[in-house]
Amino acid sequence: MKITCMLIPHFFYQLHRFRDPYIIGHPVIIGDHFSGILDFSPEAEAAGIAINLSLNDALLLSPDAILLKPDYSYYEKQWDGIIDILINHTLIVEDAGLGCAYIKLNSNKYKENIDLFLKKISTLENNQRFNINWGVSNGKFYAFLSALYYNNVQNNNCFNITSISPAFLSSIPIDVLPISDHIKQKLLSFGMSYLSSIAEQNLGPMEAQFGDIGRRIWYLSRGLDDGRLTPLERPLVVKKTINFDSFNNDVHILYLALYQLIKETYSDDKLNGRFVRSVKLKINIYKESTYVIDIPLRKALGSYDKIVSVIKPHLNRINFTNFIESISVEFKEITGEVGVQNNLFENIRDTNNLKEAINQLSVLSDNKCPVYRIKEVNRWSKHPEERYVLVEYGK
Repeated sequence: MKITCMLIPHFFYQLHRFRDPYIIGHPVIIGDHFSGILDFSPEAEAAGIAINLSLNDALLLSPDAILLKPDYSYYEKQWDGIIDILINHTLIVEDAGLGCAYIKLNSNKYKENIDLFLKKISTLENNQRFNINWGVSNGKFYAFLSALYYNNVQNNNCFNITSISPAFLSSIPIDVLPISDHIKQKLLSFGMSYLSSIAEQNLGPMEAQFGDIGRRIWYLSRGLDDGRLTPLERPLVVKKTINFDSFNNDVHILYLALYQLIKETYSDDKLNGRFVRSVKLKINIYKESTYVIDIPLRKALGSYDKIVSVIKPHLNRINFTNFIESISVEFKEITGEVGVQNNLFENIRDTNNLKEAINQLSVLSDNKCPVYRIKEVNRWSKHPEERYVLVEYGK
C-alpha cells in the first residue's frame, strides 16, 4: 500500500490568516529574535524572505512587513485537532511535525478520503479551508517530495511518483533531505547541491565520509526509501460534562451531580470495564475562574463508587462562594487491560526471598541452618510413609 503525505505549506501563516484576515495580501513575517524566522506570507517570499535569513536581514528586505510573534500553543492546538481527524478516519498516521503527516489510504479512494479530510478540517477554524498539498509514493521521502513540488493545491489533487528520473532528481536540492545542517554544509563543500549529484556517487565513499547517514541519503537519492510509518498512538481519554440549568452552590446537589456524571463517564463504551489511574475534575464558577483538580490514583480503580469516594475529599477543601455553572470529569491513564493483573511469579519471588533469609541465617550462626521441607518422592506408593521424605531446604 502506498504512503500519502499531507503537507500544509506555510502552516503558521495560514493559521494567522484565519485568525486575522487583515493580514491577507500584506507581507507578513512570523518570528522573533530568539527563534528567528518561523514562517512568512507569499508576499514576503516574493520580496526575498527565506527561513535561513536572520530577522534583521528579513526586515531590511521588506521594511513594511508585518511582524507577528509566534503563538506555539495555538499552533499545537490546531494541529492536534487535524491529527485527531486523521486518526479517526484512517488506521495508520505518523505525525511528522506541525504541518506535515504521513498516512496510509486505500489507493482506490484517494479523492473520497481527501475530500472528507478537507471537510472535517475546515470546521476547526471558522469554516476556513487550508491549502493542503497531497503526495503519494512508495516511501515517505518521495511522498513528501511529490507533495512539495508536484501538487495542484487548488484542486487538491494527489501527485503519484511512480519512477525516479534523472531530470526529477536534478531539480531537487539537498535541503529537503532529513539530515542536519552540518551534514548539508559538508555535502555542499563537496559540490553536491542536488539529489542527482549524490546519486552519481558510489556507495563506498559516501559511507566512508558520512557513515550510516551517507548510506541513507545515497539510497534516498536513488529513489530507495524503506522507511516505515511510525503510527501515532494517542492516549485514551474519556470526558463528560454536565451543565446546570439554574445556578446553584448547594454541596449536596453538587455531590449528586458528580456521582451521576462519574457513573455515566465510567459506563462509556471506550472504557469497556477498564481501570482508571488518573482523574481530572473541572468546575466552572459563575464570574470566577475554573477550578481544575488533577487527582492521581494510587491504584487503578474499576468502580465509579470508589472513584467518587476518592474525589469527594478534594471537593470538601473548596469553598464555593458563587454559583456553579458546569462540571467536567476526564478519565486519563486508562489501563490497557480489563482488570488488575496479579503477579504470575509470586511463588518464585517468595521462594527466592526465603532462600536469601536461610543463607543469611547460616552466615550469622556460622553453621548450616537446620531448615527442612517435605518433598514428594513416590506419589503412587501403597505405603503413605514412602510417598514423602524430609530433606534439607534447597535440595
